[in-house]
Amino acid sequence: MSDQSQRELQVIESVADKGGITKFFAYARISGPGWLQGAITLGGGSLAGALYLGIVAGNEGEFDSLPNELVEAILLKLDAPALASL
Repeated sequence: MSDQSQRELQVIESVADKGGITKFFAYARISGPGWLQGAITLGGGSLAGALYLGIVAGNEGEFDSLPNELVEAILLKLDAPALASL
């Protein structure tokens, strides 16, 4: 095994009995640039989907109130009436 693999294995073993937050930061430290790659990929897909939906739905008709209804449903699901009144 290489030195890098040994160090990563030691990090994993050192947090085996620790809590979730400690494990998360340990795994994040050895995970490499994959987090950024995933964020860019997911963000691009979300943007493309939103643009496509906007083109298909247009800006008239049933979808006029969809964002407001969606935000309201999310806020009610989170039980945040103070935020819903903003």
